Amino acid sequence: MYAIQASDLLVILQKEAVLRALLKPLIADQHTVDVAPKLFDGCAVALNCDDERAAAVVGVIRLRYRRDQVRCYRSETGKGSWRRV
Repeated sequence: MYAIQASDLLVILQKEAVLRALLKPLIADQHTVDVAPKLFDGCAVALNCDDERAAAVVGVIRLRYRRDQVRCYRSETGKGSWRRV
């Protein structure tokens, strides 16, 4: 399972029309996960798709934004141990 930091996602949705069109169907259910419980902005929005498609979406995001600009996370189970990708 992949997730995008909520605050970073808001910036993408406001500024990038192409990425907004790509992401909108994947975040329609707005399922949030706690990727960094000790941080004040540790909330992320899970991508509602299979891992292969989510990895491709993260790859497209990386074409435009660096890892420190848009924080994307991956977890094997979706219930914890989130790693930044």
